[in-house]
Amino acid sequence: MRFDLKALDYNHRTRSINVVIRTPEKKENDREFEDKQEELRAMKFFLKQPSANKFTIRLEDKNLKGETFEMKGSS
Repeated sequence: MRFDLKALDYNHRTRSINVVIRTPEKKENDREFEDKQEELRAMKFFLKQPSANKFTIRLEDKNLKGETFEMKGSS
């Protein structure tokens, strides 16, 4: 299954890293898409570790539907 990096940017003012990942092949309710969502949910723990950066990762299906994961460190 293919996932493509659709967008990546860093906002110096807010110290935010924004990522958009998209699959051109699958829908939001397909098993492989759900597996990727679970993977990102598991990553939240590590990205929430003490950090001044905020991560926003958006996962989109072929119809641009999906979920946004926001992870802000405690610092």
